[in-house]
Amino acid sequence: MHHPLVTTFLIIFACSTTACAGRSGSENPSYPAAYRAALVETEQSAPVRNRDLELFIKFLESIGTPGSAKAASELYSENIHFSDALILTKDKQVIVKHFSDLEAAGNKVKVTMHQRILSGNDIFLVWSMEARFTPIRREMISDSLGVTHLRFDRNGKVILHQDFWDSTEGFFRHIPVLGSVVNSVRRRVAN
Repeated sequence: MHHPLVTTFLIIFACSTTACAGRSGSENPSYPAAYRAALVETEQSAPVRNRDLELFIKFLESIGTPGSAKAASELYSENIHFSDALILTKDKQVIVKHFSDLEAAGNKVKVTMHQRILSGNDIFLVWSMEARFTPIRREMISDSLGVTHLRFDRNGKVILHQDFWDSTEGFFRHIPVLGSVVNSVRRRVAN
């Protein structure tokens, strides 16, 4: 039998990640299964052009600022696999709305690029992100690290965007009530 805090956390986490990802039941696979499928679907991606990569990095470093949703609309292909720990989608309009919502919320996000790793037609961006947001009354600051795996099509549009990011450290543990549950579970697992 689970401790009540663990059970509460599991319920909240399951509901929040399902809602954030726009999933409804078994019609959408888990993000690992979706990522593996996207790797096969985008196997014939195009070589990364420097100007396309520079445009994307500029976009990533400016998420949440005015114009970032418009940039997302221009950078992503209609045929897309997108997963950033908050949403999992193949719908470009969901991605644009996601970045539009970040803009509208007025959250301050600072992304710093640390490394670019090119392997064939795959690009991996290693970054850190500082986000300032106000879930309830008080501003919270999160500092997290992540890696983004990208593939582009022949037109220079992103067809695969898979983030590997600790959303617990970067987001969930900073939310009142949910954060204390996350921290409690972390302490129990560490012992």
